[in-house]
Amino acid sequence: MPDKYLLLATLIWAVPALSASAEQPLFDPTRPLIQPASASAKERTPQTPSLPRLQAVFAQGRKHSALIDGQRLSVGDTVGNYRITAIGTTSARLTGPTGSIQLHLGLSSMKRLAQDIKP
Repeated sequence: MPDKYLLLATLIWAVPALSASAEQPLFDPTRPLIQPASASAKERTPQTPSLPRLQAVFAQGRKHSALIDGQRLSVGDTVGNYRITAIGTTSARLTGPTGSIQLHLGLSSMKRLAQDIKP
C-alpha cells in the first residue's frame, strides 16, 4: 500500500514539471556554435566557379588517364574551361583562362604553377 502512495506522489510531482518544460524550446547540443549567415549576405557575395577535382589516376603502360569530377579523361581532353596538358602518377596539369593549375591526389586545394602564371 505505501508503494501506491509513493507512486502517486511521484506522478503528482512530475506532471507539472513535464508541462513546464514543454513550453520551452528544446536545446540541441549538436547545433553549431556559430549561426549561419543570413540569406541576404549569401546573395551579396559573388559566386566563384569551382575548380576541377582530381579523384584518381590510371596508368596503362606509358599512357595515363585521370578521373576528374567523375569523368575519365586523357591529355588533350577538356573539363569545364580547362584543357588537360599533362597527367603524372599523382597529379594532373590543366590549362585554363587564368593560367595553369596542378591538381594533386588527396589534396582539396589546387596549386597554381608559378612559372605558368603571367604577371
